Amino acid sequence: MSAYRSRAINDLEAVLSEQNRSEIMTLKIISCNCIGGKLFSAASVVTQEMLSIFEDFPSEKSCTLAFEDVWDVRKLQDLVELHSEKEWKEEVRAKKPKISKSIQNNKDDAAFVNLENYILDLDYHMSCMKKVIKNRKEERDLSKREVIKALNVHLFSPLSGGNCVIDFHVMEEDNCVCSCGCTTPVHAGPTGIGVESCWHGFVDMVVSGNELVNTVQTSDLSEKVKMVVGVKREENLLDSRFQSSVIAETITNSFAQVNRNPAVSGLPIPAFGCTPDEILVFAYDCRNDMLLKKMVDLKLFHDDVKSATIVMLWLYINFTSFMRRDVTDTLTKPFLSEFTSEFCSSRQIESCYRKVTSATPEFYPVSNWPKLNYYSSANMT
Repeated sequence: MSAYRSRAINDLEAVLSEQNRSEIMTLKIISCNCIGGKLFSAASVVTQEMLSIFEDFPSEKSCTLAFEDVWDVRKLQDLVELHSEKEWKEEVRAKKPKISKSIQNNKDDAAFVNLENYILDLDYHMSCMKKVIKNRKEERDLSKREVIKALNVHLFSPLSGGNCVIDFHVMEEDNCVCSCGCTTPVHAGPTGIGVESCWHGFVDMVVSGNELVNTVQTSDLSEKVKMVVGVKREENLLDSRFQSSVIAETITNSFAQVNRNPAVSGLPIPAFGCTPDEILVFAYDCRNDMLLKKMVDLKLFHDDVKSATIVMLWLYINFTSFMRRDVTDTLTKPFLSEFTSEFCSSRQIESCYRKVTSATPEFYPVSNWPKLNYYSSANMT
């Protein structure tokens, strides 16, 4: 049967074979400016990981979780077996049409088809991205808009089945096509997240997986959970300003998605920070106050790891289908209570972020005049 296995099945199985490796680590927030109306681009976040580079902070710690603690390995193995058998039966049926019936598709199969189609065209997509990112970088003529378009058309959109939109503010109305020359149209939409009193702004891209979840609104019974993508023109992923903005987007979007989709409460919702060469992955569970970071950044153009990068990115995009429900559950894993992010360190912060929304088309300027409720000390005695 192995002769009929597709490259996508082999790549997924190769990732599963390393399930004992460390996948993610916990982050603790030492300080941040989450209240006060800062844009994502002006976010300031200091984590214990950032502090650990200084000699006077030698005891900072983090908890790591293995691949098998994060992902539903049994479900993924079943998916491999299902599609291995399906490919074998289709091959036999092509020779003897009456031999077997087709295997019924479901949302997991639909997600796998996205992966399979992408892997089939992997060299084409990589070539298109390199054409924009590598060539133009060498010519010193690389704009952030071009990077966003290329990553949308040749990475996030095909892996998500077309469920990816770009911030309409960065689009040129007369040139809404990929910048590599393939003329594939790029879809734009509202990507605003947050409220004016908290971190807020328009993220570069919003991507969704295949699975529908229940929503609060009775007029819209189900929708797809949205993840945010931030893009940086330069290559340095360790830039603290870029990491701060992605962490702010991660946390704010997690609250926004849970506020609208209670079904995902308790799951760490991923977000992606992209440079022309690598992808940084964060995730935040606002119910358990757990902030996570993928331990190994995803490399895009390294031949020895690019297939694994695609599989891992596909898993995070489809986290509602393949992530374990108890990844960050502090009740079933009480040891995690020692490693919360401490973002929700006050009721005021949590109260503000419970108002956060997504797909916001516009943010409004706030008044510069304070509106305090004043109490006279003469009346307090």
